[in-house]
Amino acid sequence: MGIEGYATDSAGLGGKIRASAKDFEVHEIIDGNILNSIKEEYSQQRFAIFTLKKTNIDSIHAAKIASRLFGVKVRILGLKDSRAYTTQYLAVRAVRNMQPSLKKSGITLNLLGYTGENFSPRALLGNRFKIWVRSINNAEQAKKSLELLEASFEARKIPNFYGHQRFGATRPITHLVGKALVNSSFEEAVRILVAEESLNDSDEVAEARKAFTNGKLKEALQSFPEGYDIEKTLVASLIEKPNDYVVALRKLSLRVRRLFLAAYSSYIFNKVLSKTIGAGETFLAKGGDVVANLLPDYRLSTPSIYEGNKQNMIPMVPTVGSGYYPREGRFDDILQEVMGEEQVASKMFYVKEMQETSLRTGLRAGPLLGSNLIYQIDNSAIFMEFFLVKGSYATVLLREVMKSEAS
Repeated sequence: MGIEGYATDSAGLGGKIRASAKDFEVHEIIDGNILNSIKEEYSQQRFAIFTLKKTNIDSIHAAKIASRLFGVKVRILGLKDSRAYTTQYLAVRAVRNMQPSLKKSGITLNLLGYTGENFSPRALLGNRFKIWVRSINNAEQAKKSLELLEASFEARKIPNFYGHQRFGATRPITHLVGKALVNSSFEEAVRILVAEESLNDSDEVAEARKAFTNGKLKEALQSFPEGYDIEKTLVASLIEKPNDYVVALRKLSLRVRRLFLAAYSSYIFNKVLSKTIGAGETFLAKGGDVVANLLPDYRLSTPSIYEGNKQNMIPMVPTVGSGYYPREGRFDDILQEVMGEEQVASKMFYVKEMQETSLRTGLRAGPLLGSNLIYQIDNSAIFMEFFLVKGSYATVLLREVMKSEAS
């Protein structure tokens, strides 16, 4: 996943997360103006807003279930991991007499009210986390390690890595699929998605992957159990149109396909941050950096070039994608080095055969951004609560204190 090194030198506490879904709670924080605009009565409002609570199901599948319940597409803001208890917001086209509460297949929907506007991507500000780390193996060091973590978090010294969930928590392959797509290796992308094995595969799934590898597509299709939507979709398409891998991939939702390219870009970004801390660099702004300020509403200001005349500015690191052109700067220099190692050019993120899947360049904060870290030590367990701005990963903060790959 491109994650190497740590920002803190404290003793690792080890431990386990997600002993149960309730051990890893995530609560979305959205723009207060949206919440204030919600009306209790329908009165010709165009959209209904629900809370979506889910356990042991990812956000994409939860949204599919909700869409089937309502009979129309729904909109959610953030993608939440399946192995957690999460609360997020959902918008759907409003009708009269909507049911105030709905439950099905691990999700619970509760009606908040009605509003005239649908969600925009800017509505999501971040997430509040409540997490238990259990069975730590260095309890006597816990207080010292957590104090250092808190100080480093507040000082914005922790790298803003993309967490393991970005790449597939139990089968981390999404960046490999993205790399195949960037190289127009569509057959390889399908092979990875369908046939790449995981230690978490059941015997049934392992047999299905083996059948696909051996060219027994109908057997593979029958063997994949419910829940393996991507594999079943790709195999079914190849049975209908053999060897047409582009058509098969296009059977997947656009959101999913874009996630693959984003995952590869994220992998490269992680390598840039790893090389940054490996070289002894910090995430304090330096002259020539592209920087932004964290506004009171936890959004970032318009980026500008740092000239050393403002305090608390946040270095922004480029993310590779089509349209990226290197400029002078420490992060661009490292990014060029990583791209050379990967033998990839920015123009390759414009996928000619699937133009709608293409990924544009962007900027991402170098340090992990958040606030209000509190913790409690309970014998061999730690409880932590904190806020992170959108797009940041709790597991990145956890790995600094655990000194192991929290996932």
